[in-house]
Amino acid sequence: MINLYDQILKTAVDLISIESTHDKKEKLNESLAYTVNFFSEHPLHVKHFNYGSFPSVYLSSKGSKTPDVLLNGHLDVVPGDSSQFQPFISETHLVGRGSVDMKLFDAVAMHTMQHLLKEYPNLDIGIYFSTDEEIGGQNGARRFVEEGYCPKLLINGDGGTDYNIVLGSKGILKLTLSLKTTPGRHSYPWEGENAAEILINAYNRLTKLFPDFVHSTYDNNWHSTFSIAGIRAKNVLNGPVLNAEMDLVINFTENETVESLTEKIRELVSPVSVSLSSYAERLFISDDRPYISQFLQIAEKQFREKWGKKRDNGSSDVKFFNPDKTDIIIVKMPGVGPHTPSEKAELSGIIPMYNTLNDFIIHYFELTNEK
Repeated sequence: MINLYDQILKTAVDLISIESTHDKKEKLNESLAYTVNFFSEHPLHVKHFNYGSFPSVYLSSKGSKTPDVLLNGHLDVVPGDSSQFQPFISETHLVGRGSVDMKLFDAVAMHTMQHLLKEYPNLDIGIYFSTDEEIGGQNGARRFVEEGYCPKLLINGDGGTDYNIVLGSKGILKLTLSLKTTPGRHSYPWEGENAAEILINAYNRLTKLFPDFVHSTYDNNWHSTFSIAGIRAKNVLNGPVLNAEMDLVINFTENETVESLTEKIRELVSPVSVSLSSYAERLFISDDRPYISQFLQIAEKQFREKWGKKRDNGSSDVKFFNPDKTDIIIVKMPGVGPHTPSEKAELSGIIPMYNTLNDFIIHYFELTNEK
């Protein structure tokens, strides 16, 4: 009989072998079909979604929109060489695209749910997999939450650093600044306005909203950052710039909503127009919640490693859930190189993560049901 470690590893290898990039819809559907088939022996409620042509699936024991616990992950991966979808074992690691981000955790979560379904049949538990996280999650988790799905406890494995629980992720604004003017001639600039000059001045005003940008480092990155993603301009024949556009990506830590920050930007860069193409609210979880210390105690016992708490420079689908309504755990399978050709996950983390999830979920609900 195959032991649990080998079962989980086989599930992860099967998932990694599916080239589920955002541009291969048949592979996204194949990965979801695999997860549904995995639970075929359990009488689960299966709900398929298709938002903006991106499929996702919710499997649950009770069919509830407010399950006791929701295990959450994504099955899409960033594009890679075909060899990266041929996973293999290299000494102490599982090597392959998505091993760290995040198919090994997906496999652990699937086996965790399978165990809990057998041992705790009264537990209202579900698992939700999206397929568009790597391109923003707008047609997956965001729509899922908007439809009213709100678990009591959410556990996601798309965190940023090993042996840390993530307590926050930056808000995201992807926007375009644009302007059309009537320019003068090069030697007669007073005859009109140069769109590029106005756009540059507007950008310089905007950057002053985020003065801590200069303090950001790899180890100290809970500061807002901004980056120019593209610039386009059109000039009149032998003359100054007529139309100018600039794409920006802003990752913000301020206690602002997307709406309030966008309005500030519009006021600041006027008369330049602002259009929003993608966004996510900031996620901020208070670190004094009792369940966080409970999880850390269990994780440290299972992994035999010191665990910490971190607000993360990256992002995950959890950004769409409301921490005021849901207790949230965000972690990561130990490993290195997500989004790179050298991506590999530590095999030693498989059983500790499985045991941590099982022990924590049961401990959490024993405590909450006592209240």
